[in-house]
Amino acid sequence: MSQAHQVPFTPIPAEPGSRLLEGSLGGEEADWKAVLSCPVEFSSNHFRQALDNIVRHPEWNSSIILRADILDDRAASENDSSIISVLGYNVDRRIRRRILPRRPERDGPLDQDCVFFSPSADSSDSPDEDSSLVILAPIIPLSGELPFYHPKVKAVAFRYDAARNGSVTDDGKESRPTLSLHIIPLHPIDDSHTNPESRLYRVCVSLAQSVWRIGFGQMSGYQKKVQHDVLVDKNEYQDFYLVMRERFKSIVEGWALDTDPLKHVFEDIGIATFLLLLWKQTYPARDVPAVDETQSWDTWGRPPGGWMDLGCGNGLLVHILVSMGYTDGFGIDVRVRKTWDMFPLETQAHLQVHSYDPTLITADSPSPQLLKPGMFLIGNHTDEMTPWLPILAALCPDTSFLSIPCCPWDLDQKFVKPRGFHKRADKSPAEEELERKLEVRGKGGSTSLYGTYLQWHLREGFECGFEVETEVLRIPSSRNWAMVALVEQGGENWLQHQRRKKGVERPFLRKYKPSSNEGRSKRDLQKAKQPESIIRQKCDCQHGAEEAVGVKCWYSKMDPYFTVITSTSQQESAQFHDRFNFKDANIIVSVTGRLPIPDAGQDDRFKYHDPPSYVITLHDDLESIIRLLIVLYYSESAPQKTWDFWPPVLKLCDKYQINRISLTVLPRLQADWPTTLSAWDLNESHIERLTEFRTHQHMNTGIEPQTTLDKLLAEPCAVIRFGRTLNVQEVLPSAFYHLSRLSPLNDRRTEELNMTADLHQWNNGRTANRALLESSDYEALLVGQASIRE
Repeated sequence: MSQAHQVPFTPIPAEPGSRLLEGSLGGEEADWKAVLSCPVEFSSNHFRQALDNIVRHPEWNSSIILRADILDDRAASENDSSIISVLGYNVDRRIRRRILPRRPERDGPLDQDCVFFSPSADSSDSPDEDSSLVILAPIIPLSGELPFYHPKVKAVAFRYDAARNGSVTDDGKESRPTLSLHIIPLHPIDDSHTNPESRLYRVCVSLAQSVWRIGFGQMSGYQKKVQHDVLVDKNEYQDFYLVMRERFKSIVEGWALDTDPLKHVFEDIGIATFLLLLWKQTYPARDVPAVDETQSWDTWGRPPGGWMDLGCGNGLLVHILVSMGYTDGFGIDVRVRKTWDMFPLETQAHLQVHSYDPTLITADSPSPQLLKPGMFLIGNHTDEMTPWLPILAALCPDTSFLSIPCCPWDLDQKFVKPRGFHKRADKSPAEEELERKLEVRGKGGSTSLYGTYLQWHLREGFECGFEVETEVLRIPSSRNWAMVALVEQGGENWLQHQRRKKGVERPFLRKYKPSSNEGRSKRDLQKAKQPESIIRQKCDCQHGAEEAVGVKCWYSKMDPYFTVITSTSQQESAQFHDRFNFKDANIIVSVTGRLPIPDAGQDDRFKYHDPPSYVITLHDDLESIIRLLIVLYYSESAPQKTWDFWPPVLKLCDKYQINRISLTVLPRLQADWPTTLSAWDLNESHIERLTEFRTHQHMNTGIEPQTTLDKLLAEPCAVIRFGRTLNVQEVLPSAFYHLSRLSPLNDRRTEELNMTADLHQWNNGRTANRALLESSDYEALLVGQASIRE
């Protein structure tokens, strides 16, 4: 089938004397005004289909319209012709719709008659038989005023005129069908439709363009890219969302984070709306005492085991659910967020700090920690915990879940597209349907990383024994795909539960995991050969997966002991690495899932001491954790001037709220790179005296210094990267200024010896490592140097 050719949308304003409609409206003669026309390519049948879509979906033309409710849709009657008539046409269908605004507090609803006409066969004034006409006429309120979202007209008509056979245009081209738009102004003296700059004319152009676009889509077989409202009715969702928005929109004004409140607040309002309606239709209604302030949702069904928001983040979704009376649930996260303090005490009581480690759970374990039968698990952009949701739900009877994936994560590492995943022959109908939806939606479709992850996550749910359904949520986020698995209360017997538990052990979760080098960039592979990556190579299991790093801490006579655990192998012996053996060799790298309990005859450093030990699982880079431990307990070993050492450490300090390190490091950095001229001159004077002292000592004693002056002072390029990475902007001007004074001929070399730079350093010269800079840094440096010269 050849691809349809679309005629460009070229609206032509109506000229005086254009062919006008004649007829009556409401028993009075209708004063129709021609506004514009444009050529089209589609047929009369496609025109009627396009107008039928526009009648049912007025929100396509205006963002301030919510939807239209169809009140009546029937074939024409004699009474319809007496209400509205057009010479040469017969009424053959009449729809009455109610247009609902998105902001009901600003505009009210409006009823409108939508009348479809066909050419009259027994009239000399009839147009061609392929012509068609549709008129939209509002039921004007008694006040005589129309809502803002409706143009100031008594009626608007869309007329389709078929092309005349054999006729040509003035430029010699074959004539095409024509779409024209006509109006009856609300006020007879209103002629703003003739002014292309007026709002009325622009609205008419927008309406005509919608018909042109949708008509071509009908002709070319367009399919909607996203199917919303699969699990929850659209009208019910939109009506309840308006209620929820009014109750919680004030949170935007007091938002405590740097993120966009308009996105996050209304996104969580939409998710909460979806959840409450989903629970309403899934679980039986409740009996509540009749009181004066009872709300309609107080009787709605809810999960019998309560709910848990796994990785609740800012806690807003928990606050909304608790405020709506759903107090039988809670949210957990690894640390307190700034927004938690802005919520009332009732909400804060449902927010818990908890480090949930699912790796300690097996199919033989009792119900996972914090879970109870009949619970509903919520995974709203939970990242690392997303793939664990189906597994946790499978291990607890009658447990359902909602998963909204964001960043792709596997069970133990960032998700990599598995080989052969899309070529499987055992795809379920739901998987094939999701793949089709992703292909229609475009943007890489089912083969993109995110599309593949959605299919992998859906398959995982099936492997765990669930009938997983997909829904595209109506929320302001591009990551709006949701996976829903519902288990009705009492709907699962013991045998079914055992089968779901076995689903966790199925080979799928291991079969479709990446190999050790699959999906890894050349840079990552080169990095793996460096000394700091030896530990990762030792920790790789047979499937090539690297699981979360855990740090086990305990104390003996106030001395800290640590064990860095990577639970990736069945090996039972602890492994050491020479780089990480501090002082008493009390940092151990182990490849066991749990720290082995040693015998009494083993070395004391393996023994447990009072008080009991605690295991903390940190989903972070191993090297960053080691650096953090160095700074926390062996600060004298931490480099003081090597600023490329500190960014990962300070990121972890911010993540785990270890404020004392930041309070120590940042003032020292700001003192080395001041923001005032007087402080800069003081530093320069100090460096000059230090240089004179080193030179004088060498001349008097003849002993070479153990290190160069350059290595005692901070290197500017590392400081620039530090400031860029951690957004410490105040150190950048001084660092860039100092860098502009240094010659690139004396740059430090990371891989090869630079004799010129080496000699320059021993002569108390200063150098830089420009290899650390990015293109934006070079641009800033050049601009600064040019400004200094001018």
